[in-house]
Amino acid sequence: MEELSFYMRLYRQGTLAKKDLEAIVFQFVLKNPHRFYLAGLGKERCVDYLCWLYPRLSAAIDAYKDTGSSFEAYLASLLFWSAHEFFSSEREHAVTERACWEARAGEIVCEEEPEYLAEKARPFSNKTGKKLKANEIMVLLLKSYFFVSEDFLERIAPIAGVKAEKLMMMIEDLKKKRERHDEGIRMLKIRIHSQYYRCVTFEERLRLLDDDSPNYEKTKALLERGRKRLANMKKRLAGLRVDASNRQVAEILCIPKGTVDSILYAIKKKFGVT
Repeated sequence: MEELSFYMRLYRQGTLAKKDLEAIVFQFVLKNPHRFYLAGLGKERCVDYLCWLYPRLSAAIDAYKDTGSSFEAYLASLLFWSAHEFFSSEREHAVTERACWEARAGEIVCEEEPEYLAEKARPFSNKTGKKLKANEIMVLLLKSYFFVSEDFLERIAPIAGVKAEKLMMMIEDLKKKRERHDEGIRMLKIRIHSQYYRCVTFEERLRLLDDDSPNYEKTKALLERGRKRLANMKKRLAGLRVDASNRQVAEILCIPKGTVDSILYAIKKKFGVT
């Protein structure tokens, strides 16, 4: 590796530009990975490593001082320790990536939507043939506003006897009334997702650690605390109501709250809901 010291001397003398020296070092390491503890990497990963190392390599060239060790030995030491950091970082990235996919996998659902309406609109009914009246449909629709899509409104409008645009306006008015509450639910769901992601990450890290590793118990404790916090957050979410209150529905429909109470009672009685 004497040639590297030769090029370093040329750089020090000002006859070789720094970018040219960097390129020479880059190519030399790539062609001789066995001299720098990189023999098992393969060319592609070696290139990835050198690209990651490049900013540090550039700074190392300026920091090098000839105090007894050759530039080659200096460079070999730099590559040895930085390779360890690179592989640790790469492993951490793989753990994080896997955790992210696991956390997101449950959200992906591919399912064909069943046909909801026939060509001709028909009254909303269950298998027993009992039908819902238009006012009952309106109350249920507003009570369930949190789960209603625009497409659903388009299909339910002919049955409810109300234009889809008016239904959408009513839903939007209801959302404004519950804006702060719904924002709290949305933020809690985001925090639950993030906490689940952290737990999966801790699980994967724990799987890669040896039982006698100094970080094993620490990671295990973090995982246990993370799981408890996730369980508490889910419990809190379960206690938050996502349906509109009867009073809010009554305000949107401009009818007394007692009327909404009566309609819901009639629906439960009609379908045998306790």
